[in-house]
Amino acid sequence: MNEGHAKMNDTSGTMPDAVPVTLTEAAARAVQARAKREGKEGQTLRLFVMGGGCSGVTYRIDFDTEGAQGTDFAFSQHGITIAIDPKSLEFLRGSVLDYKVDLMSQRFVWSNPNAKSSCGCGESFGV
Repeated sequence: MNEGHAKMNDTSGTMPDAVPVTLTEAAARAVQARAKREGKEGQTLRLFVMGGGCSGVTYRIDFDTEGAQGTDFAFSQHGITIAIDPKSLEFLRGSVLDYKVDLMSQRFVWSNPNAKSSCGCGESFGV
């Protein structure tokens, strides 16, 4: 897939070229390093949300050996294939996933315009 090109993985066909989540270059480097460490190079990066956490919905990032499935929204950024299920897409649309390094920590950081509230650690949010 072309950089930034997005496609539904079902018979509904091609989606608009705008990607629903932006992965920064720093986040892409962190994902690639993690994939290499865990022996998961080339696997699809799955972004999703789950109920729970101190604010109601928790961000999840994982590697998916099966790749995009059924009605997943799949796209590529910085050489990484990303898949998001339709339910999670509604919560994540317009978000930016970054990776921050400071004196005290290294972590993925979400900037989500859909979040009405979030917890102090940034791992969950409310809508």
